[in-house]
Amino acid sequence: MGVIPPIPYPVVLLTAKDEEKIGNITTLIWIGTFSQEPFIIGVAVKKKRYSYGLVKKSGVFGINIPSQDHLVDADYCGYTKGSTVDKFKETSFTPVDGKVIDVPMIKECPVKLECKLLEIKELGDHDLIIGEVVHTEIDPSVCDEKGRIDLLKLKPIIANYPQGTYHMVGDRIGFWGMSMAGGRGV
Repeated sequence: MGVIPPIPYPVVLLTAKDEEKIGNITTLIWIGTFSQEPFIIGVAVKKKRYSYGLVKKSGVFGINIPSQDHLVDADYCGYTKGSTVDKFKETSFTPVDGKVIDVPMIKECPVKLECKLLEIKELGDHDLIIGEVVHTEIDPSVCDEKGRIDLLKLKPIIANYPQGTYHMVGDRIGFWGMSMAGGRGV
């Protein structure tokens, strides 16, 4: 195994469902945004994960961002097998239908992204599942007065992969473009 750099990763919950319309949840930490217009994201998932097969077969998935209030359930969803455990029944998570596509979402998560599968890129021990976000739902309670997500209100879970620990977001220490605001710019 190679060295994993000490990069903080956000914890997200991928949702998908099988032919019987039973939803599954898996916990992931390797996620990224690849385009704003259209809104394209990617998540790294091992092929052996039950959800990997569900996404590949259905062509849709959900990305749900849990708050620290659901840390134990989020952790549980990463350590149990969806092929044998109904994670919605075993956790405090409530399934809700997607607004645009046929995918289960998690009611308790303040940020929900409904995604259409665009491509699966084989990379190594994980494959990159790339999807277009076709609907975004953000609970107003985690937004500032201008309707933007406030991380201190969202309280996302941050994973430290090398240590196997969870953390929280701290105080704001600056803003984008602050180096230009003080006359330092060109």
